[in-house]
Amino acid sequence: TDENNTEFFRRFFSSFSPTVKNGKLCVANGNETYFLRFHLSPVSPDEVVRIFHTKTAKQKILLCAQIDEAALSLCARFDITVKTGAEVYALLKENNGLPEKFLGDETPEKKRKRRAKLWFSKTNSRRFLVGGGILFSTSLLTPFPYYYLSFGGLLLLAAVLVRIFGYD
Repeated sequence: TDENNTEFFRRFFSSFSPTVKNGKLCVANGNETYFLRFHLSPVSPDEVVRIFHTKTAKQKILLCAQIDEAALSLCARFDITVKTGAEVYALLKENNGLPEKFLGDETPEKKRKRRAKLWFSKTNSRRFLVGGGILFSTSLLTPFPYYYLSFGGLLLLAAVLVRIFGYD
């Protein structure tokens, strides 16, 4: 969220000098004000104009993922320093500011539970039943029917057990 991004950069810049949250997507320290614009679409000239109209005597620095050419020319004209995604990443990396734990990481416990729910869901019982039936019918055509009969029986048993005890 925007609040999490603001808090992350506030903590990062606080390691250099005391930094305060100066709005929803804005942090400020001694002589610089950082404006955070990390969206999927590039920063537009309208956003640059909003940043320009912010009243502050400090140097304005725009941290963003991407920026339009028109917006970049406006930033140069308004004396706003721009750091794009690659530069922000390099800054964070060289100062050991990258997070240790990422939000998308799954713990092994949750991963096992999720897999078990997928594998033993009641909707899979039909697939086990069809697979077992196919193995039973192909056991009539092969020279080694015991292999097909045993695994077909296991799949039919799994179909019954999953249908009764499986996850919804």
